[in-house]
Amino acid sequence: NDSLSQNNTVLNYIFVEGEGRVLLVVDPFGEERDHQKLAEVLRSGERAVDVVNADTFPSDAASLMPYDCVVFVNVPNDQFDAVQLRALRDAVYDLGMGFLMVGGENSFGPGGYQRTVVEDILPVSMDVTQKKVLPKGALALILHTCEFPEGNTYAKRITKEAIKTL
Repeated sequence: NDSLSQNNTVLNYIFVEGEGRVLLVVDPFGEERDHQKLAEVLRSGERAVDVVNADTFPSDAASLMPYDCVVFVNVPNDQFDAVQLRALRDAVYDLGMGFLMVGGENSFGPGGYQRTVVEDILPVSMDVTQKKVLPKGALALILHTCEFPEGNTYAKRITKEAIKTL
């Protein structure tokens, strides 16, 4: 009988135990052998396994609720958008879902996960401590600055900031 209609609705979910479900997220440009054996082993352990490309990864945490765990298998950060990664973080922190990243050339620091929400949910740092393994990246600058006042000054500032980012 109150006057606040916004508090008359509740949203919740029920978890019913059953077969464990794992979502393997793979690079659409990667190789099947990166995840094939892992999927077989999980299935032999009586787990339901769904394999999806990173570009079809859900954009909301509620879509991840059917899964006990999400596994990124050698998939780089640039295959996701910020909304998808926030959904993963929310599912881990708010729903208690498990998360695992399988190593490879497109995982962890070399995969571009430094200073992302994925780094926040993993128990490891993505900072590269050995210079032998550097994250992939390149920078090409072509500057034509003489057309506007102080063009060279802005070119220097832009270049410095771009290098700092790398």
